Amino acid sequence: IYSSNSMSASVYYSQDNTVVPDPAVTYHCTRDSIFLIEGDLTLYPDFVNDGDSACMFIVKGTTYIRENGDQEDNQDIVDAFIITTNFVSDKEHSDDQLIINGGLIIGNNANFLRNINYNSTLTLHPYTPSELIKYEGARYISKFNKILKVPTTLTIKETN
Repeated sequence: IYSSNSMSASVYYSQDNTVVPDPAVTYHCTRDSIFLIEGDLTLYPDFVNDGDSACMFIVKGTTYIRENGDQEDNQDIVDAFIITTNFVSDKEHSDDQLIINGGLIIGNNANFLRNINYNSTLTLHPYTPSELIKYEGARYISKFNKILKVPTTLTIKETN
């Protein structure tokens, strides 16, 4: 990953497939950062913002959010705004709810594969979605408005 800190945010560029972070470690986004990734991105939660910092991923390939099943809170947290061509949230038989605090824009295909209620004899979370996106678009626009063009219109599309 190549980096530049000359603007109001750090900008990182990778031509390769990128894994962030090591699955055994919680990654802390400590500075406003944009990650430009030519290949695929694999994220292992938890990926959390420290304070008022913000991280954005712009991915030409597929973004995979894997399960980090070693935590006791039954939640996988990703604090980021992700713009990607394709998206995959796995794994199908997961006890961990995925929560994205930020946003998700997908250009082509989306596969939301988590199912925290996969065991029909033991339904632990009957009214809890397996994936939850808490949209914070205005926050990311205000953070990165000097680097990214501010949109004149903004829409939200909800799908099943």
